[in-house]
Amino acid sequence: GTRDRLRPVLLTAGAAAMGFLPMAISSGAGAEVQRPLATVVIGGLVTSTMLTMIALPLLFEIFYSKHRYFTFSRFAKPKGAFLLILFLGLGVVASAQKTQLSREQIIDFALQNNKAIAAEALRVEEARVLTKTAFNPDKTVISYSTDQNNIAENGFALNVWGIEQSFRFPTAYAADKKLLNSDMALAEVSLKLQKQQLQKQVSQLYFTLKGLLNKQAIYRTLDSLYAEKLRNMKLRVERGDLTELELFRMQSKREQIRFQLNQVSFDVENGYERMAAMMNYKNPFEISDKLEILQMNPDSISKTVYDLQAIRLSREEMRVKASKNNALPDINLGYFLGTNGQADSKYYHGVQIGVAIPIFFGSHKARIEAARMASDATAQGIEHEKDLFKSYENSLMKEMQKYKQQVDYYNLSGSKMQQSIVSMATKSFDAGEINLTEFINSIEQSIEIQLAYIDHVANYNFYVLELLYFSFTD
Repeated sequence: GTRDRLRPVLLTAGAAAMGFLPMAISSGAGAEVQRPLATVVIGGLVTSTMLTMIALPLLFEIFYSKHRYFTFSRFAKPKGAFLLILFLGLGVVASAQKTQLSREQIIDFALQNNKAIAAEALRVEEARVLTKTAFNPDKTVISYSTDQNNIAENGFALNVWGIEQSFRFPTAYAADKKLLNSDMALAEVSLKLQKQQLQKQVSQLYFTLKGLLNKQAIYRTLDSLYAEKLRNMKLRVERGDLTELELFRMQSKREQIRFQLNQVSFDVENGYERMAAMMNYKNPFEISDKLEILQMNPDSISKTVYDLQAIRLSREEMRVKASKNNALPDINLGYFLGTNGQADSKYYHGVQIGVAIPIFFGSHKARIEAARMASDATAQGIEHEKDLFKSYENSLMKEMQKYKQQVDYYNLSGSKMQQSIVSMATKSFDAGEINLTEFINSIEQSIEIQLAYIDHVANYNFYVLELLYFSFTD
């Protein structure tokens, strides 16, 4: 069956592959889109033909043949080797493909693998464990004493065993508990703020890289356009319709575009490396080059920095209360048991209750006053920070709205204008209605409109992200 089907299958696949060959080697306008598509189709036709004519009959012979031409002992090793080579080949093909990651996936990888986030999470756990240390009485004292002056009824000295424990005033433990809880809340908000900072940095790099990919595509399209025009101009120079000077100017312009393309390509490669470092991601990956415009809802602005301020202020107030409670009396409890182990001995029980009063109160008063002053200073600093936060937030909103207007203008009329400029300039130049200078100026004007739009989208997304993950680091 394979021998009979070989010719028609090869002719069918070969005809289709030859049909896509011009597209695969083209260098004209749109070639950056056509070449990858044609390459994939041709490669698929070749590999599918090989699998259909070679691999599939061989697999059928191995597993389903009724004619046992080979014994198992002779064929086991070749079959195992064939399957191993087949799966390894598939693995190589699969590993050669880049995985396309979305912004959400990149953020997830960064949060999971970032060492700074892991360290901050450990600090949160440390603060959570420390909340269990709020109730921390002094060490228990176990004592033994004997005294010849302490005589029992039977005339022998008593051996006295005792246990003593001192406690701070009960409200002091409650105050310490609240202070430790505020430390834990502060650590949790700090972790949340650090995660938001990482999410913002990753997102800003993500959208910057998208802009670079779009610029790269523009320069590639422009390079293909100039290459096509150069071929046409060479023919016109040979006919005497154009001068060598005009041809040289077009070649110079193409070299400039290729230089800019190389610069942008370098920036793209550098952006991917930075993003991989942020994620701690070792496998090859790529992102979509489709421009995205983030949506901004004022209710979505992060309030984490304000939460941090509230916890800081609450923590200082807890410190004042803890200082006051530390000045309260301590309570001492003791129990004693005495006997001498002699004839007619008895057990004698004793209880001791005491209060430790801070007679020298000056140091406690100073600590309370210092804690109150620190709390007042923190409150005033937070009020100042709130004014700065509000001003900075309003500034971000204005910048965002400025670039939003520019983005909306391009989508409304700038895009159509840019496409019309390219179309009219190309047709007029090919028809000889405009000279080379006018053609290049028109193309450059069109490119400037596109590049400006990409920058405006990038700037708009930048300020949206600054608001969504709002923080003030100045």
